[in-house]
Amino acid sequence: MASTDEDKFDRQLYLKIRNFLQEGANESIKNDGDEIFPNIYVGNEFLARDPAEVKSNGITHVLNLAMEDVETGKKFYKEIGAKYLKYLPKDDPKFDIKKCFYEACEIIDKALKDGGKILVHCVAGYRRSPTVAIAYMMIKKKYNLWDAIAEARSKRKIFPNDGFIEQLCMLEKELHG
Repeated sequence: MASTDEDKFDRQLYLKIRNFLQEGANESIKNDGDEIFPNIYVGNEFLARDPAEVKSNGITHVLNLAMEDVETGKKFYKEIGAKYLKYLPKDDPKFDIKKCFYEACEIIDKALKDGGKILVHCVAGYRRSPTVAIAYMMIKKKYNLWDAIAEARSKRKIFPNDGFIEQLCMLEKELHG
């Protein structure tokens, strides 16, 4: 018997999250980056392209989730001493971002265990980077999805695409039943 979406994730939770995130979806993002969880900043390409601003926020690690669009690298951050890492998820509802969750979580966790602050960024700091930061809070800090989304949204306007929300709901089911 083929599995259905209902088998993979809680559709009611998905709709609740989607509706919650749509409130204020037309507001503009006020900052280039925000600390949405302790020592985890989610930001856009403008913050990522400004090493002085990265340094002024005390950021020690940068995780680029948009390397095809935001061409920075280890050399770009060398002068300020920030460590640079990259990952290549696409901002596409059909992209399997869930396959990135665990490896990205290890990268974030190592930065934090080293006493650092990490900037997780994509182009707008709106879809990919908050999705990965939320997955980190669920996997490593044992948050449930609703609490992780609500905390992130209280600090920054975010709106993962529908496919990313579904995959976070799948992660919720995997972690919490």
